[in-house]
Amino acid sequence: MELIEMAAILGQRIRASEAGQRLENAAKAYAEDPELRSAFTEYQVQQKVLEEQGNLEVKDEALITAIDKRLNEIYDQIIAHEIYKEYEQAQEAYNNLVSNLIGEVVRQANGDQEGQCTHDCSTCGGCH
Repeated sequence: MELIEMAAILGQRIRASEAGQRLENAAKAYAEDPELRSAFTEYQVQQKVLEEQGNLEVKDEALITAIDKRLNEIYDQIIAHEIYKEYEQAQEAYNNLVSNLIGEVVRQANGDQEGQCTHDCSTCGGCH
């Protein structure tokens, strides 16, 4: 089997893994939640208006301040949302899995036996 084929299989298995499925489900919930979609839409509109105000020669500082305040409120609303939190946690777990796998491939490709996982966490400095 060619190395590229092996990499493709590994990628498919990563996507099908628990971490991959968790991320896929979280991303879907994140994209489909009406409350989050509404917040994102408003955030984008506010960003656009803020950008337009920033490009004006004579700026309305009160409007800029109000928009900036609203942007912060929307941001706080988004990051406090449970679906967003799950998405962030799922993304972090997935990234850790991929990073650990890449690290192991590089170690093995370089012939480095140090750091090889023994599945006994007391034998290493930690993979997570």
